[in-house]
Amino acid sequence: MALPALPAEELDKNRYFLGRMAGPTVFYAPDVEAVRRVPVTLCAGSLSHHQMARRATRALAGLLELPLIDMPGNHLGASAEPAEFARALEPLLAPLEP
Repeated sequence: MALPALPAEELDKNRYFLGRMAGPTVFYAPDVEAVRRVPVTLCAGSLSHHQMARRATRALAGLLELPLIDMPGNHLGASAEPAEFARALEPLLAPLEP
């Protein structure tokens, strides 16, 4: 598959991602039974509705019968919107405090 015309540095990043990272990520299958044995909160960026990372997280939430919590931004919300992300994350971490 040919990549679209991109600046050289973007093209290099896409070649690396598609050639090295995409396959293992796309074909990864979690051990659902192992995940059921630990407390887990599944979150995804509220702006990432059609992105693969959100779709995978939504599928895992369905398998585990857990809610999918919207977080600020897309899949990079923690770095793109750090203050908003931190405010949304704080109540999720509160039950973990001793």
